[in-house]
Amino acid sequence: MYKVILKLILLGGFVAILCLVYGFFIEPKLTKIRYHSIASPNYTYSQPFKIAVVADFHIGGMHVDGARIEDIVRRVNELKPDMILIAGNHMSEHMDDIAYVLR
Repeated sequence: MYKVILKLILLGGFVAILCLVYGFFIEPKLTKIRYHSIASPNYTYSQPFKIAVVADFHIGGMHVDGARIEDIVRRVNELKPDMILIAGNHMSEHMDDIAYVLR
């Protein structure tokens, strides 16, 4: 029984370490672009209307520097959206770092 509990604890610790590695070193560097088409009989224009939604910048976070923000802005601009919506989590709790990032 002791060996089973020890194996479960080790497995749990390994999974926790994997989650931390992903959360701190992999996921922050990912920028996800998803495309969705929405049809409406009320939209009668010949050209599609492009809306970009950006969220979760976490400016001031340990993985978000000025270069990261510039990359996000460049990638959004390359999509040439007609409208940009900015949703939640713009700033991190590390308020001292925000002025540095925004320079």
